[in-house]
Amino acid sequence: LMPNPRTINFARAVKEAGRGRKHLLLGNGFGMAWDTEFASYGSLRKTAMNQTSTTIRGLLKEFPGRDFESVMRSLGRVRRILAVYGVKSQKVRERVARDIRRLPRVLTDALLCNHPERPEKIEDSEYKFCSKFLSKFATVFTVNYDLLLYWVEEERRKNGGEGLDDGFRGSDPDWKVWERQPGQQLFFLHGALHLSDRTGVVRKRKSQGG
Repeated sequence: LMPNPRTINFARAVKEAGRGRKHLLLGNGFGMAWDTEFASYGSLRKTAMNQTSTTIRGLLKEFPGRDFESVMRSLGRVRRILAVYGVKSQKVRERVARDIRRLPRVLTDALLCNHPERPEKIEDSEYKFCSKFLSKFATVFTVNYDLLLYWVEEERRKNGGEGLDDGFRGSDPDWKVWERQPGQQLFFLHGALHLSDRTGVVRKRKSQGG
């Protein structure tokens, strides 16, 4: 680790990167820049606490400063620890396994509750700002589940731009299927609300204006 890391602003970072290909990794700061109450872990946790089971609420209280993925990893460690200590109670092991499966759904439900209902909730000026920002990068990786980046890309295409190639292809009016593309530019690393994985086939739901 650098003893005294230097902090620079975005414009300086782009300038120092030179003319080569630039790559971007987006986290939940992208959504929080639009609305801090929308994508922050604290906001999602608060929403989830109001709509989930007693056990899940207890877990979220026990790990107040962590994200949902950290809680899931902790549960995975609990399952392994139970095995080490020889805890043979099938009921306990099943409860842990059930909550590991349930947590992603809890996160999705909380995100849906906080999520803007339609693309029109975002101002044209905000779309233009995001489009200009993203145009500086050859490749974009995101760990976000929400639809904001997807909507920005759809808006870019609607306004005559090419947008970033996310690898999805197909003639189906409702769904497109992901195919490995050498020129893919956009990667949803953790999946997203508009993506579906069925029997190993990743599909993207075509935007219908919402």
